[in-house]
Amino acid sequence: MLKKNFLKSVALMGVSVTAGVCAQASELVGDEPQDAVVTQTGPFATMPNEVTEHILSYLSAEEAALARLVCASWRGILENQHGRKAFAHSNAFYNPYSFIDTSLIPDADVTQMLAFHIKHSHFAPLENVFIGPNNYPQGTRLLEAKDLEAHPDTVSAWYNALFGEAPQDAHTLALVMSALPQILVREETSKETLRSMTSYVKKVGKNTRFKRFTGTETEQEKDALGAWAHTMVVRSDELQAHKDELTALLATHADHHVILSIDGEDFLQDGVLTMSEEDIPRNLRHLTLADPFGKVTTIGNTFLFKAALKSFGVRGLANLRAIGDGFLSDTHITSVDTRGLPNLTKIGTGFLVQTGITSFDTRGLPNIQSIGAFFLANTSLKSVDTRGLTNLTTIDEYCFHSCKGLKSVDTTHLSNLASIGGSFLSYAGVTDFDARGLANLTSIGDRFLLRTGITSFDPTPLTAVKQVGPHFFYGTPLSPEERTKVDGFLKQVAQRNIA
Repeated sequence: MLKKNFLKSVALMGVSVTAGVCAQASELVGDEPQDAVVTQTGPFATMPNEVTEHILSYLSAEEAALARLVCASWRGILENQHGRKAFAHSNAFYNPYSFIDTSLIPDADVTQMLAFHIKHSHFAPLENVFIGPNNYPQGTRLLEAKDLEAHPDTVSAWYNALFGEAPQDAHTLALVMSALPQILVREETSKETLRSMTSYVKKVGKNTRFKRFTGTETEQEKDALGAWAHTMVVRSDELQAHKDELTALLATHADHHVILSIDGEDFLQDGVLTMSEEDIPRNLRHLTLADPFGKVTTIGNTFLFKAALKSFGVRGLANLRAIGDGFLSDTHITSVDTRGLPNLTKIGTGFLVQTGITSFDTRGLPNIQSIGAFFLANTSLKSVDTRGLTNLTTIDEYCFHSCKGLKSVDTTHLSNLASIGGSFLSYAGVTDFDARGLANLTSIGDRFLLRTGITSFDPTPLTAVKQVGPHFFYGTPLSPEERTKVDGFLKQVAQRNIA
């Protein structure tokens, strides 16, 4: 016991360094500490990794979560350790499923992890934490409203823990499902499981800043809401009826985040969700859509076109299959979180075109099959993670058009892509393009990689291509040797068509 306490105290010396760093950061950005990582110096810098790993293993879950901020090496060690324990801090990975594995970790540690995450997360602190078995194993699924409908006592307990008050109306279930973390459950969810999860939410709820907005708040309540940034949960009918009141409230704090719960027929007709910039407060900057009862199957055309939003997220839109044209186009958006769209199959024309997005991660879109024209055609775009496009079969024209900051696109995950439309990556800043992931590509449109910075190209992997449009690599500075390769490839395509 003495040895254990000594080793733990050694590890906590490093944690104390981070506490000072976080405190200073808190003074700069308000009282929401950021995920700052500093460079480790001193005796730990020369200590063998095996010794450091052994010392850090004595930390509790909350202490380990804080210790990972000390330096990059500690962060790597702790993420590996807690990865083996099936804990992944939601900011450490994009993976749509950041887990706290209740099957491998004691209840007390799970509570500590949740408490730390909620206390130190910005905006909706519970949004991207999953409570349940690790790696979404067979026999588990996301918690659904039907799991709680038969347990009103659990719903009330979670509501009270999240919002710090007793339920006020008959919409309790929708509001709880909109604000709760994504929770994995076994296929057969017992009442005991729900009761156990309730204890987690109760213990950490005091640290949340979730607030209900109804439009009927007193002046004192409005003043309290304006004191610091909250995540406000608003029903769609309340937004419709009290947009002006919400606009006035947002004027006191531009960092308020709004979770909009689509639980009625407002903005929704036959499963199609349609919203314009006039439907939301003009000063709303951070919006997350929640669909607690799975009513939304399609997002309509020009959804929130020209809105002043800076960030956008979704949760629980498991029944969404298609997004129409002009989605969030011509907006100020710089951040879009696609987690919560597991069954989306089709994206229309002009998806996030003319926005301020610099990076886009597709890993929240595992079932996307078709992408429309002008997909992410933004001069600000610098990187795209294509790992979510394993089921993509068709890309329409002008995808990544004029993306001057985009230097490369990884094609290794596009194994099912059969057709690329015209002007793919035309006028983009691409200097490197590897076609090894396009073995099943059969059709390439006009102006493929037109006027890019590519100097070499190996067409060898494109064995299935039977159609290539004109101006293939036109204006691209290929060397004579590389141009000969391209010409040879075009002759092969012509011969395949004859055959």
